[in-house]
This record gives sequence, C-alpha cells and structure tokens, in this order.
Amino acid sequence: MAEVITERVGHYRVSTTKTAIRAEARAAALAGTPIDDACRYPFGTQCATHFIAIYLLTAAPAQPTTPDTL
Repeated sequence: MAEVITERVGHYRVSTTKTAIRAEARAAALAGTPIDDACRYPFGTQCATHFIAIYLLTAAPAQPTTPDTL
C-alpha cells in the first residue's frame, strides 16, 4: 500500500499518496516546467517538501564520477 501524507490546510484535511507526488514531480522536472508553476502544494507542507525534493533530484544534471572532476 502506498504511503499517504495527510495534512491540515486551513479548514481542510488533504490526503495525497507519495506515489502521486513523485509522479507529478518527475513529469514536471522532465518537461522542464519551472518548480513554482509545477508544485500545486502549499509552501511548507510535507507534500510540497516531498515534491520539491523529487523535482530537484530528477532535474539535477548527472554528476560525472571521474577523478578529473575532483
């Protein structure tokens, strides 16, 4: 079963699966959508933090691991 994040936003309780957040973040990062436009979650929430982490990990360029980069 997918892990669910449940948060209170204002007077509302919102539940979202981490799987859904990961899919949205990866799709946005690979499409080149700016993170401010892509993240639909309120700033500072667990959902937004998870979205930003996955987005940045997906959008980050691969770092070469050769001795020349040291």
